[in-house]
Amino acid sequence: APEERWTDSGTLRTTRPGVLRSLRRARTLLGIRRARDRRAAVPTGVVMRYALIMRAKPNLTFANGVPRRMKWNFPEGLKVEAEYWTSTQDPAVFVVVEADEIGPLVGVTADWDDLFDITITPCLTAEEGLAIGAQMGS
Repeated sequence: APEERWTDSGTLRTTRPGVLRSLRRARTLLGIRRARDRRAAVPTGVVMRYALIMRAKPNLTFANGVPRRMKWNFPEGLKVEAEYWTSTQDPAVFVVVEADEIGPLVGVTADWDDLFDITITPCLTAEEGLAIGAQMGS
């Protein structure tokens, strides 16, 4: 069965046919490059955009969620593009960030997993997706 997982270096590993080829092609078409040289002493990664889809757990209330969010900041290494609070429980919060490694994303889940079930997925803007589609169609 196909399997996907994140490595410690923040790379998506998958056994699904064609997925890695598609991701590599998309990065090439968008001009996304490695954030740091592979020989560098610090972990390397690709700057990518991620959506954090946060589904409320039953114990989330306005009284315990909002004051905590007011005091909390996103971990360093994440560039927050948008944060939306919805009027539903699924999703209750939707966040779009840029990151070049997985660590800060794991930090968000560690900080909030008592109140939310969090799904993290790579994403593109509509403009980026349309540009890839135009390139693939030609």
